[in-house]
Amino acid sequence: PIQIIDEKMKLMMGAFFIVIFHTLFNFVLLVIMFNTLKLTSPNLSFIYLLSSAFSTLILAFGALFLLLPIPVGEAIIQSKDLDTTIFSSAINLFSRINSYLYQFGMILWGCGGLILCYLLQKERLVPVLFPIAGYFGYLIFIIGCILELSGMTFGIIFSVPGGLFEILLSIWLIINGYKIGNVYEYRQKLQI
Repeated sequence: PIQIIDEKMKLMMGAFFIVIFHTLFNFVLLVIMFNTLKLTSPNLSFIYLLSSAFSTLILAFGALFLLLPIPVGEAIIQSKDLDTTIFSSAINLFSRINSYLYQFGMILWGCGGLILCYLLQKERLVPVLFPIAGYFGYLIFIIGCILELSGMTFGIIFSVPGGLFEILLSIWLIINGYKIGNVYEYRQKLQI
C-alpha cells in the first residue's frame, strides 16, 4: 500500500489522461465520422455512433478501476493494519475488472469498426483497400480480445492489423479529408 500511495500522483495522471483525453478524442472522432456518414445510411451510422460511444464509456469506466487501489491503500495505512493480503486481493480484483471491461469495450469498438468499414466501402469515400484492410484488421482484433477473455494472451499481437489500419486511415484522411468533404457536400446537393 505504501508504494501505491507514493505513486499516487502518477496513477492519477495516467488515469486522467486515459479517461479525459482518450474519451474526448474518441467522441470528437465519432461525431466527425457520424456527420460524414449519416447520409450514407442513417441507421447504420447511428449504430456505429452508439456502439463506439458505448465502447469509449466502458473503457473510461474501466480506467477508473486503476485508481481504486489508492483509497484502499490509504485506508489500510490509516487503520495501521499492514496486512497486505486484503490489499493484494483488492488490486487483483480491480485489475481483473479493468481487464474485462477493456476487452469488452474493445470488442464493441471492433464491431463499430466493422460498421465503419462497411459505410466507407458503400459510399466509396476511401480507396477500396482501406475497408478491406479494416475488415481484416477488426476481425483479427475481435478474435484477439475474445482470446484474452478466455485466458490466452494473444490480444496485443492480434491488435496490430487493426491498429495499422486506423493509423493509415487517419493519415489518409488528414491528407485527403478536405477533398472528401467537398465530394460529400456535392453529393448531398444532388440529393436535395
